[in-house]
Amino acid sequence: CAALQPDPPEMRPIPCVPRSGRLPASMPRALLLVLGLGLSFFEPRGASAFAPSAAFSGVLKQPRAWASRRAPPRMCLGEKPPGQDSDAEGADPPVAAGGEDEGGPFKGVLDFVLQPVTMPLAASVGSVFAGSLVMTLSIGFVLVHWAFSPPSPGGTALGGTPPPGIVQEQARQTTLSQKSVLFEEILRDISDAYVDKVNPEKLFETGVRAMLGSLDPYTEFENEEGNENLEITIMGGYGGVGLGVSEDWRITEKGQERDPTRFRVANAMEGYAYDAGLRPGDHLTAVDGKELSGKKIEDVTQLLRGKPGSPVTVSFQRDGDVKGDQRSAKLTRQVVRLRDVPLALMLEPQGDGIGYIVLRGFAADAGKEVKAALEVLKAQAPGGQLKSVILDMRGNPGGLLTQAVEVAEQFLPKGATIVGTEGRNGPLGGYTSGTDPTVGPDTRVVVLTDGFTASAAEIVTGAIQDHDRGVVVGERTFGKGLVQEVLGLPFKSSLKFTVARYLTPSGRCIQSTEYTSDGREKVKVADKTSDKTGAADKNADKGADKDLDADADDSDGAYRATRIKDQDRKVFKTDKGRIVRSGGGVEPDVPIRPEEATEIEFQLEDQNAFTNFAASYALKHPDVINERTMWKDSDIVNDQVYEEFMAFVSDKPNSGFERRTRFDSAIDQIGGALVADGFSTEVQAEAGKLKSMVQKQLGEDLLRHKRAISVAVEDALRQRVEPEKIRLAHRINHDRVLNRAVKLASSPEYAELLQAGRTIAIPDKPSQVEAPSVRTALNSDRTSSVE
Repeated sequence: CAALQPDPPEMRPIPCVPRSGRLPASMPRALLLVLGLGLSFFEPRGASAFAPSAAFSGVLKQPRAWASRRAPPRMCLGEKPPGQDSDAEGADPPVAAGGEDEGGPFKGVLDFVLQPVTMPLAASVGSVFAGSLVMTLSIGFVLVHWAFSPPSPGGTALGGTPPPGIVQEQARQTTLSQKSVLFEEILRDISDAYVDKVNPEKLFETGVRAMLGSLDPYTEFENEEGNENLEITIMGGYGGVGLGVSEDWRITEKGQERDPTRFRVANAMEGYAYDAGLRPGDHLTAVDGKELSGKKIEDVTQLLRGKPGSPVTVSFQRDGDVKGDQRSAKLTRQVVRLRDVPLALMLEPQGDGIGYIVLRGFAADAGKEVKAALEVLKAQAPGGQLKSVILDMRGNPGGLLTQAVEVAEQFLPKGATIVGTEGRNGPLGGYTSGTDPTVGPDTRVVVLTDGFTASAAEIVTGAIQDHDRGVVVGERTFGKGLVQEVLGLPFKSSLKFTVARYLTPSGRCIQSTEYTSDGREKVKVADKTSDKTGAADKNADKGADKDLDADADDSDGAYRATRIKDQDRKVFKTDKGRIVRSGGGVEPDVPIRPEEATEIEFQLEDQNAFTNFAASYALKHPDVINERTMWKDSDIVNDQVYEEFMAFVSDKPNSGFERRTRFDSAIDQIGGALVADGFSTEVQAEAGKLKSMVQKQLGEDLLRHKRAISVAVEDALRQRVEPEKIRLAHRINHDRVLNRAVKLASSPEYAELLQAGRTIAIPDKPSQVEAPSVRTALNSDRTSSVE
């Protein structure tokens, strides 16, 4: 079969595709003419007057049966030839499976010529030789006729072109094979003959990642290490000790510097490393006697992880210990479960019957965890009646599609549509709720979202909103409406690639960004979904356009990302007729814009000022910061503690904190460029004054943003001694978004927001926006890992 293809590939066969009965188009017609004339003068091999051929004896006995059978199928590379056993009576040629009764390209000629000629001739003469001669003449006539006849464009028993789909598939397979061979040859040549020694594995991964990087940010190749981390994210568990580890640092006269001799404990999980005595802020120095000096995060990961049940000894130091002293903890590796629901509790006052659930992700057990949390809250509620439940999915990046369905099933009625999927060639199917909900329609549902609520979390949010099952409070979600599939590859690697877009029950796709690359047609996701109303949203807020402006960069072959503009979004309706829109994420019913983090907050977090102060304060005040005291309602940070914090960050030799900004280097470059272009030094001096003014502003911002900074200091102090659940429970006291949701859950406003005809959109006037809420979380650039 591969021999029939132009430029057959060298690495793998091309699937064999029938050609509608036509002889190979690549064979010269002159050769067929010679073959036809030759058959006209020679009888079949083995035929004689005394020994008729087995094939022709079959014609004499069953002429129509032989003529109606299909010729043997062509053989593809790697395929065994079909068997051809025969007996004295003449075995039937192998029949191709799955086809109709075509009889091969000579069926019509054989029926017309052989039957009226060979049967009387054989009967009268009594010789098989005459019939055999007639058959060879007939076949020769057919081939001569075919050689001089133009091909039939429509595709008949004797000719015709292959269907366009088959031609395109053959061309695609040929291109893929050729490019695969080229890639291997280039990799081999560079590896063998490049002027400097190269790493073939690194070259391969660079090439593959560049190729996938031209599509979208979610299509990725995972090597063995990345595949292991991906499996942990998907399955929500691994064999280890439950430690979050980050790079460590030390304070010197020059400020804060990286300490390459040890690693810092960023988090100790309750039930695992926390129970063994390790605490956030401890400094790991060795694992099973192996010093960690000079090692990377990945090395520490491999040392701490391992087969469940195996022992491991961790050596560490704690702030305040005598220099050189070592502590040790003996742990047993376990299957560490990364819980998607770290907190579920009844909010005060208990009589209101309001439950609160934090959902961080959608790993393999997310649905079970949410269901279990709801059952516990129902049991704790007064009279077993949970009046309201607040589902907090702020910062939830998503996860498994199946788990999004299971979580949504806990709130939606049986049979309700949860999500649909749409692939390259159209709809792929959808998911509906297959069970009765854990909480009935009498339980109010409030969903908390922010700009980091994405993917599976948006599926749950969109389903609840489209079915008018609950109210969404917070910020517009991220807007990731793409579905990825993970395929296992050889050598413990995997491929994660985008296979579909998902649609909420109303039919909208909430994807906020279009991704395009060279050779691929641009697709407007917002327009691709059907518009149930058939009209644009005339009331769409134009103030959101600035958040959806195009931000594209297609340099270096990377994909081009374009934010969907507000005017491109389509209008859809919920079950009750409320107006919602596609593209741009899920918009909240009660929008609350966050208070933007200031530069002083960013610098305090980036320079570890909160963590360093917590360590210093714990040493000075062991009567306050200790494991015997748990604070749930009252705050540690008061005016006196905050003054100590301000004094600490002002003392650079002790804190390592320096008043700098992300704009200092830019200011210096501007001053230098002005002098280089001939401006006076006075102009450069003015640029220096600007830098001093900015740094002075940082000091003033410590007082101006005292409330927000105090919350961060409080959390850092509690992290030294409290398990995560207790710390999270205290944090909600300062959560203004949650406080707004609590008031909404028990007020008439909840029902008003679900009335038909309402338009769900972010207001374009700041005066219509709720008071600022908790500040956007600051993510440190330091590398960290969970072991």
